[in-house]
Amino acid sequence: MATGKIYGVVTKVTYFSEETHFGVVRIKLDYQDRSILKYKAKLFSNILTVTCNFERIPVIDEEYDFEGEFVSNQYGIQFKATRYSIRNANTKEGVIAYLSSDLFPGIGKITASKIFDTLGKDTIKLIEEDVSNLDKVTGLTQKQKDTIIANLKEYQTNKKIILGLLDLGITMKMSLKLYKILGEDVLEKIKHNPYQLIYLVDGFGFKRADRIALEVGISEDSDIRVQALIQYVLNMYTRSTGNVYIEYDELFNETLKEVNGNLEIINKEKFEKNLKFLRVENKIYIDNNNIYDYRMYYAENLLANKVKEFLNHKLELGYNNNDIENVIKKIQEEFEITYNEKQELEIKTALQENIVIITGGPGTGKSTIIKAIIEAFGRLYPSELIKEKIALLAPTGRAAKRLKEVTNHNGQTIHKFLGYEGEGRFKYGFGDYIDAKIVIVDLPVPGPPVIITIFSCNAV
Repeated sequence: MATGKIYGVVTKVTYFSEETHFGVVRIKLDYQDRSILKYKAKLFSNILTVTCNFERIPVIDEEYDFEGEFVSNQYGIQFKATRYSIRNANTKEGVIAYLSSDLFPGIGKITASKIFDTLGKDTIKLIEEDVSNLDKVTGLTQKQKDTIIANLKEYQTNKKIILGLLDLGITMKMSLKLYKILGEDVLEKIKHNPYQLIYLVDGFGFKRADRIALEVGISEDSDIRVQALIQYVLNMYTRSTGNVYIEYDELFNETLKEVNGNLEIINKEKFEKNLKFLRVENKIYIDNNNIYDYRMYYAENLLANKVKEFLNHKLELGYNNNDIENVIKKIQEEFEITYNEKQELEIKTALQENIVIITGGPGTGKSTIIKAIIEAFGRLYPSELIKEKIALLAPTGRAAKRLKEVTNHNGQTIHKFLGYEGEGRFKYGFGDYIDAKIVIVDLPVPGPPVIITIFSCNAV
């Protein structure tokens, strides 16, 4: 839906996470304002739900300006905000609402009103400039003064840092996350090397980091930019081709293309120098003339060892080839499916081997083969309820739903199965136990980091 600006008074804080700073509030709109009146026909009501990442928990009766877009979902029409500002921060109502909120324990509305009546509309500014101004307010205890001073100091520090990150084009959500990861000197750290954003924030790519880097004065030919560029080209190449490495000359040529062939930015000497630095820092691995991302090289080797371990493990089957053929025949009759010779071989192999890779383009019957494999295991091990121990995985929720429709077996995303926690971390991995004996993964291009995580888990 359309983007826009909107403002209103907070009537309810529906949700706020102290960890992520994501919040959901309900605001009351003033249709007397012509800029808000235009939304009346769309919204029907003067109460609107707004989602946003806030610096702190919003306070009831505070008046906010929001920038973002209207979205429609199962909850109806909402406003998804990307930026905001507090409009009535210096009014009596705003100051009282703020100081009497949960952010300042022990400061109620009566005390907050007394503070405003004493210090006036610049109450917050005066306290921040000189905390002794609180001594002018009669009846304030030292504990109340300490509470106000400590919380205002923390909020103002956060606010300056967040605004600085927002000015760099970083979203509120990312800014809050970065502040949590890097601490109070986050702004200086990011300005020193914006390319670390690529690894600190999910979905933050080289192009965005590079734009920030150039804006804060990092030169086009700086070493940190060249290093980031090499890693960017390497990762883009492996993702687009399915390979896990790129040859030296091709990496140089592709990197040079990214700077439009400008040898003043990157030449062979500078390329070699920064390649060596990345190798020393364990960012890349060089095997003869082949350049790997270090994590990819490590994952590929672990995967190779895990595959070898699986292949060397002897399966003790409770059925024979005749049993398999009979089961496949019954499945075809029951579900009115006809498998060709190649598909039958793939099903049989999956029922007899530790690891099986089945390839084929869209419409070649992979999903119906998966259905047969699941059904066959259930019938070959009827007393063990084996189907409950089969994990059916796909890269996206939509793909998992489609698999369930075809196979009549619950599917889930790989990330959910492994307990993805963000920033490339999974809850389950090396040596952890997962509730599955058989794992079926439907992937377009199976990357080593994801596959090795699955292979590294132990069955319960």
